[in-house]
Amino acid sequence: MSTRDGKKRTMREEEAAEQTKRRRRRKRNERAYTELKLAEYRLESRAV
Repeated sequence: MSTRDGKKRTMREEEAAEQTKRRRRRKRNERAYTELKLAEYRLESRAV
């Protein structure tokens, strides 16, 4: 892969970019999961 300006990245930079991508994805997934659990909780507490 290359950066937006067309330069080649070193293996270390490539690995760092992958880690960042994974970290962002995990954060997004955790946030979505939290939202889901909150919504479920609200529904259950309303059903009482």
